[in-house]
Amino acid sequence: PKPQTPNPKPQTPNPLIKMEIKAQKLPMPGMAVKFSPHAPGTMAYCASENFGIVGNSLVFLSTPQGVMQVQLPNSCFDVAWSEALPDTLFTASGDGYLRIVKAGTPQPIGQVQVSTKELSTVEGSHVQPVRLSFS
Repeated sequence: PKPQTPNPKPQTPNPLIKMEIKAQKLPMPGMAVKFSPHAPGTMAYCASENFGIVGNSLVFLSTPQGVMQVQLPNSCFDVAWSEALPDTLFTASGDGYLRIVKAGTPQPIGQVQVSTKELSTVEGSHVQPVRLSFS
């Protein structure tokens, strides 16, 4: 006689995790994704033409209400949520610009050239909300 394996216990869903994941096909290669520290179920992600070598990019803001996109004039390699402003994020671009994107606006609301080379990462400080790090 074959020994019977016990049936695994059914997993009980965690009531604290109520996130629905929806797959979305991007029109170009994805580069980065960050979940919002302010709003559950909200995330930002970016995609760049030609894997970021040359071309434009799109930044997506995905909320439970829908997806908004902002086109950037150069490759976007990273996104970071602002700790001080819940509807604002920063992008690191291939042209050395740090761009500021606000939910609900079709274009960046500001930009600062911080390098003559590409920016590959950007991150907001969790301790001092007005401080950014980038490389």
